[in-house]
Amino acid sequence: MSTNKRVYFIDWLRIIAVALLIPHHAAITFSYIGDTYVYAPVRDMSPYFFIQSYLFNIWFMRLLFLVSGFSSWHSLQRRSDSGFLLERITKVIIPLVVGICVICPPMAFLRARQSYGFTGNLLSFYPEFFRSFASGKYLGWGHLWFLAYLFVYSVILVFFRIAEKRCSAFIKQIVRIVTKNPVVPLLYCIVVEMIFRPFFPGKQNLYADWANVLLYGFFFYYGYLIAENPELLDRITSDIRKLAVIAPCAFISFLILNAVKLYSVLPDVTSSYPYVLLEAFFRGTAEYTWVMLILGFARNHMNTDGKIRRYLSSSSFALYLFHYVLLSYVMYALLGTKWNNGLVFVMGIVITYALFFVCYELIIRRIPVLRALCGIKQAG
Repeated sequence: MSTNKRVYFIDWLRIIAVALLIPHHAAITFSYIGDTYVYAPVRDMSPYFFIQSYLFNIWFMRLLFLVSGFSSWHSLQRRSDSGFLLERITKVIIPLVVGICVICPPMAFLRARQSYGFTGNLLSFYPEFFRSFASGKYLGWGHLWFLAYLFVYSVILVFFRIAEKRCSAFIKQIVRIVTKNPVVPLLYCIVVEMIFRPFFPGKQNLYADWANVLLYGFFFYYGYLIAENPELLDRITSDIRKLAVIAPCAFISFLILNAVKLYSVLPDVTSSYPYVLLEAFFRGTAEYTWVMLILGFARNHMNTDGKIRRYLSSSSFALYLFHYVLLSYVMYALLGTKWNNGLVFVMGIVITYALFFVCYELIIRRIPVLRALCGIKQAG
């Protein structure tokens, strides 16, 4: 794969994955499937929120890590290992630290008011936020956990590259096994889900989140391998019809198992360890096949350039950073209207997108510090 040629479908996948964060987080407000800052007063048990929450959650963050790994390979073709780490510090660690100090507290403030009865103002909440940061009471670094994980994976990647130079034959043999046999990565996802997910359901705090750490790390490094070995992408694309059958079947099976648990059908069975293992099996199968299916589809149909791609690509990291604080306040306001949940959900998404692009055009693109924080190269 040429190191100079832009792979446009990877940009589109990043754009789509980041854009889906808004409807995903908005749905959690009603489904309660996951942590968020603002919840509806009563959990909405309707099938739509249930299905969307699980469908997005099964693939889009894994896809985002795969895209990040893919991009890391291209980045390392243009710079040294030390240059790559320096880039990660400026583009990952600095936004993470700034986000924790500036973006996360206003969101956590809403959670404190709604869920914990906090009565002070935002300024007085800051000490409480940082005192409770490690406990996760107010969700700590919130959606910015992705940046922390990405930096850790990037550091480990550099060590892998150094080890590869010293143990070249051994590492190449491992890579050959992984890239030549599609069953190996699928089995990895299934085994990790079955062994770790029952005990580490997902805290996204790095130190007690082993199922996610191992799976997100796999997709990151697999994305790197796909970029490094173009024949692997060819094989994934050639398997797209098989993936189109397996992915929906695995997800539907996983969804049914979770629906039985959610609606308290057969509670003695759903709490058993064999049931949890079966759920983990279908989850592992679904997450791998969905990501590969979407990757193959994008490679075939989305490798196109244009002004829209360039605009959305330049704004996607800003959307990632700021979408949740905008969405949280929009949902907090809309929930006070007592309108229908479906209407609040749709309006919340539309208003958040609109607010973001207004802020992006009028504020973010025009302030040098914000442009640098969001990785925007030019103001205009």
